[in-house]
Amino acid sequence: MNSYPPDRHVLRDLEHTTERVARDHAVVRADVRPELCGPSGGVRAGVLACLVDVTGAMVALGAVLPDWTATADLAYHARRPVRQGPVVMTARPIRAGRSIVVVGCEVRDGLGDDAVDAGEPAGIATITFARIPGSASTITPGAIEEGVGRVTSMALPDSGFRAPFHEALGLRFVDPAAGIVEVDKDDYVRNSFGTINGGVVAATLAAAAEAAGAAATGAPVETLDLQVHYLAQTKAGPARTTADVLRHDDRSAVVRLELHDVSDGTLLALATVGVGLFPA
Repeated sequence: MNSYPPDRHVLRDLEHTTERVARDHAVVRADVRPELCGPSGGVRAGVLACLVDVTGAMVALGAVLPDWTATADLAYHARRPVRQGPVVMTARPIRAGRSIVVVGCEVRDGLGDDAVDAGEPAGIATITFARIPGSASTITPGAIEEGVGRVTSMALPDSGFRAPFHEALGLRFVDPAAGIVEVDKDDYVRNSFGTINGGVVAATLAAAAEAAGAAATGAPVETLDLQVHYLAQTKAGPARTTADVLRHDDRSAVVRLELHDVSDGTLLALATVGVGLFPA
């Protein structure tokens, strides 16, 4: 397998910076760009899920080295949209056990300031990671240890989105009203294990819920609450969603989703997503 991440990769194009304040404390910052925003003008929940996954992983890895982690569950609950930015995420461990690590993450809209306590709270996230052997990843533990006390970025000089976020991920809206969306397992979205990145999985599920929710409500809804349970890794792909709108009115909906590997039918993830309209 080639080095991770490849030169063209979603985590490079997000152009975020990671500050490893300590082994158990990480701060991630990212500018708000039009390509990352939804109908309300705020950063899409799928983008925030990618950043939450990165931020949480930095903290979880510090708790398990020389072992590694895999995302098991990810939840995000929005207070308000992040419109001005920068996005500022702070993560710390809630519990580090022998088999799992639970990380809490606060998300803020910096309102022009990148300090950790600037701006206003925008959301909270909880991420559960399973502890796995370090040999599962192509990234060496030393690379994580060396980052403590430094601000780093995966971005390269030519990184950055050249298209809106969903288009950049290669999402195919096969049947939007039914919440059927596909994403390929390719180098742009893979993780260090060679399967689809956990944040991209969450973003795909959120996009499918928004499409199904918009059809049900007749409104341009966005993800307000997201709960993803990761069950298996994509082997060949593509990964495809199915959706069931559990309830809705003219402003909101709750959608239950499954994500399957089309190549063999494996159930990859389950999600429950609340979609709705942010205040103007």
